[in-house]
This record gives sequence, C-alpha cells and structure tokens, in this order.
Amino acid sequence: MDGLLHTENSKIDDGSDESEWKQTDKEAEENSKVYFVFSAEWMAVVSEGQKIYLAAFASFYVFSLLVFCYCILQDSTMVHSLKLKAFLNTRPDDPILQKVNFEAKVIFRTGNWYTIQETIVNPTRGIGGYRKSYPLIRDKLHSARSMYKRCLTTNFRTSPILDMANLFLVVGSVIYVFAGPLVILSRGAFYQCSMLGSVFLGACFLLNKAASGFLFDCLLNTQSIQVDNHGGYKEKLYNMTLFEAESLMEKATTSGLGVLVALLGFLPLAIMGCLGIKLLGRPV
Repeated sequence: MDGLLHTENSKIDDGSDESEWKQTDKEAEENSKVYFVFSAEWMAVVSEGQKIYLAAFASFYVFSLLVFCYCILQDSTMVHSLKLKAFLNTRPDDPILQKVNFEAKVIFRTGNWYTIQETIVNPTRGIGGYRKSYPLIRDKLHSARSMYKRCLTTNFRTSPILDMANLFLVVGSVIYVFAGPLVILSRGAFYQCSMLGSVFLGACFLLNKAASGFLFDCLLNTQSIQVDNHGGYKEKLYNMTLFEAESLMEKATTSGLGVLVALLGFLPLAIMGCLGIKLLGRPV
C-alpha cells in the first residue's frame, strides 16, 4: 500500500515538475519574442502607459543617434597645427632681432570622410620691409602640407588604424540604429545591440585618438624646416626651434562630444533597465 501511494505521489510530483518546466519554458519563450512596433501582437501586449514610456525613451534614443550623426558628418575628428617661424634677413648686416619675423601656420582638420587645410600667415613688418618674404613662406607651407600628407598616407601605424576606425564606425552605427526603434519588447536583443554598437563606436573614438598620436609623433620626428641668418635652411638657429607641430585635439568636435554621445547612448539603457518591469510587465 505504501509503495502504491509512493508511486502515485511520485507521479503527481513528476507532473507538477513537468508543468513548472513547461511554464518556465513558456515564459522564456515569451520573453524572447521580438515584436515589431505597432504590429498587432505589440498592440495586444503593451498597455497605454507602457507605450508612453517606450515612446519617450525611443525618442531620447533617436536624439542621441542624431547627435552622433551630426558629430561625425559635420565636424572633425583630428586637428593638427603646423607652425613655421622664419627669421628673414632683409640686409646681410642686420642683427637677428631687427629682421622680419614671419609666423605661418597650417591647421589640418581631418575627419572620417574629409580633410581640410587652413593656411594662416601673419607677417610682422621689420626695418627692411617684406622683401622676398611671401614666396619663401608659401614654399615652406607647401612643404609642411606635403609632409603632413606623407605622414598620413605612408606611416604604417596611422593608416590602418584610421581604416579600422572607419570600419568600426560603420558597423557600430548600423548595429546602434537597429537596436532601439525596431526591437522593443525583446529587451535582451535591445541591450545586446545597444551595448555591441556602443563598443564599436567607442573603439572608433579610441582608434582616432591613437592615430592622432601616431601622426603627431611622425610630424615631430620629421621636423626639418629651419632658417638660418642668411636665408638658408638648417635644423637650428641660435638654439631656437623654428618649426613646431602640435596636436589640437581639444578643438576636434568628435573628441569633445564623444563623452556626451556616450552618455546619451547609455542613459536610455540605464533608465529602461531600471523601469523594465513597468515598461513590459515582466522581468528581464
């Protein structure tokens, strides 16, 4: 008799466990479903209050994406400045401090899709005037620009890194776009797409900074534009360095807005994670 009761209880327990497993599997399957926005299934599952939450956070998500697109398409990722200070003698017997002092600057604004050069020449009048000054300045600016392009295109460390940064930019942007507006109810897919896209976009910014550092080192290692007391070119003039190259990353818009874009991208994730049960009515 006891054996029969034990067998029946075992059957009941097995049936209970089986029903729990089925319920767990059903919940897991339900949680993994992907509903597209405004579909019939989506309208049936999401309440009016949840729709307001979803619309607000989806709008914030799209806004962060628009900021990122503006940052990439309209502004620069790297800014470099090349300065040329040339002391030009107007008469052979003039001391160095009485000669014409020209300061010329070339600013390079390099983005993912473009490169812009800005040339600034600020001559200072000396005793002898500006004789034979501008042709020399123009020639040296052309040399500086050529050196910059040569460093950018032939440096074995810089070019592959920039190419990889652009690849990460494209892949990360595509993943980032599909994370929010299309997949809503499957929070697992949303988080995975958003986090993966953010990793790619973050890698893009880091690689751009690394390429900027490599390029800056290349420019510093090739500085050779110097002017002596007789208009000839040599490395030093009275122990003064007359050619300068500097990185102006603080003026690069993508560098300045990188933190803002990252915050805008992760903030909707954090909010939606905290309010996940309110948004969708079931645990993540």
